[in-house]
Amino acid sequence: MLFKKNSKSHWDKIYSTYNIEQLGWYEKDSRESLKLINKTNIKSNILDVGCGKTTLIRSLLEKGCENIIGVDLSERAINDLKLDLEEYSDKIDIFQCDILKLNLDEKVDIWHDRAVLHFLNSKKEEEKYFSQLKRYLNHKGYFILATFSKSNKNKCTGLKVRTWDENEVLERLGKSFSLIEAHDYMYTMPSKDLREFRYMMFRREE
Repeated sequence: MLFKKNSKSHWDKIYSTYNIEQLGWYEKDSRESLKLINKTNIKSNILDVGCGKTTLIRSLLEKGCENIIGVDLSERAINDLKLDLEEYSDKIDIFQCDILKLNLDEKVDIWHDRAVLHFLNSKKEEEKYFSQLKRYLNHKGYFILATFSKSNKNKCTGLKVRTWDENEVLERLGKSFSLIEAHDYMYTMPSKDLREFRYMMFRREE
C-alpha cells in the first residue's frame, strides 16, 4: 500500500480543498478533550499540538482559560484559526510549526494532542516527539492524548497511522509519568461513519 507524506504541503492542500465541516476529524464541541482538561482544574499554559482549525481553543477561552498555545503543520489552517479567534489575540499564541521542531519560551501545564502522534511512523520521529514533550511539560503537568484505537484502519487522509494504547505510551514516557485514565470514545465523523478513538491522560510526577 502506498502512503502519502506527512508534510506541510499535504495538510495545506487538505485545508484549502475542504470546508472544515467536511473534514473527517472535525468536532463541533471537542467534548472528550474538554472533559479531561476540566478534570485537571488548569486554566492557563495549555498547548494544543496539531490544532488545525479546532473548536477546542475557543471553548477553553469561553471558559476563562488563557495563555493558550496552538501549533499546526498547516499554515492555511493556522491563518484561518487566527482570524476566527482574533478577538482573543491577547490570550493566545497560534503559529505554524512542525511539533518536532517546536521552540517555546516557557513550559506548559497541559500538552494536548488529538491525532498528531499517530501520524509519526518512524522511531526517530517518535523519539523526538517524546523528547519535546518532556522538554516543555512542567512537573505535575498533564499529557492528554487521543489516537485511533487498535480496532481502526492504519490510514487517514492517505497517510499511514500508528495506533497507540496507554501501555505503549507509558513505555515511552518513562517512570516519571503516571496514567490517570484511559477510555475508548466512538466518534461520529461528518460523513456519519464511526471511528473509535482511545483517549488517555497522564501526569508528570517528577
